[in-house]
Amino acid sequence: MERASATQSATMAANFTHPAWTMSEDEFRAFWRSPRLVSVATVNAGGQPHASPIEVSLDGEEFVLPSFRAALRIADLRDNRRVVLTTWDDAWHAAIVYGTATVFDNEGDVVRVSVTPQRIYAIRAPKGHHAHRPR
Repeated sequence: MERASATQSATMAANFTHPAWTMSEDEFRAFWRSPRLVSVATVNAGGQPHASPIEVSLDGEEFVLPSFRAALRIADLRDNRRVVLTTWDDAWHAAIVYGTATVFDNEGDVVRVSVTPQRIYAIRAPKGHHAHRPR
């Protein structure tokens, strides 16, 4: 999250790294651990984007997602390891994770994908804001 703050654009600064909105690392980890689907966005070698909902867990410093070996996202990640994870909830908490994926070719139809984050933007509506909804 520190790297995101240091490299932010003006638009991101106005929203995702505003001091009143930014989640702490502990808040982010608690938010990510709550059950939710995550939108996983990939791009194939031809530049065609692909997004799909999937469960993504946080294991230490890496994001982990199981995926079927034949899934389009796996073919995309073999061509282009860059990935974006996006998730939110109805209490105006949201996160965007930009990262690099590694596909682990274990046995069977399901493979493990590990995403090493490059930048993380995580926000919550602050108390007093019209969008604030306590958890």
